[in-house]
Amino acid sequence: MNTTQKGEYIVKLAFQISLIFYSGSLLLDCYCTSNSDCQSSFLALLTGWMGLPLGWVFLSWLANPFLWFAWFKRKSIKTSLILSVIATIFAFLFLFHSTIIVNEAGSQGRITDYKMGYWFWLLSSVLMLFGTAFRLLESKMK
Repeated sequence: MNTTQKGEYIVKLAFQISLIFYSGSLLLDCYCTSNSDCQSSFLALLTGWMGLPLGWVFLSWLANPFLWFAWFKRKSIKTSLILSVIATIFAFLFLFHSTIIVNEAGSQGRITDYKMGYWFWLLSSVLMLFGTAFRLLESKMK
């Protein structure tokens, strides 16, 4: 296996594992709030975009389309790397929020716990980032 094939294999593997973690995250809860409710990751994915005009806490949801485009553009390594970096930053942003809107009335709840769904979701972005970064570094070294 030559260097190019090895690099392409790494990106393909990173994509596949990233997709597995992302899919797995959708089956789990992503966070809990002070009113003891835990949010389903799948429900957060479906409804998170609606909160974009309501505050910067919802900017974290933008990690989803950036990650999707990073997967889609994985053949263009620089583009995929940039998209992966942005997705990872947006996903990490969620850790800096202490409250989130918990109902249609706009009531705020304090985030009390990050569940496995959040960590899997974050890991899916990080894996894609590392896979594409590794591929880019490897191509620069030859």
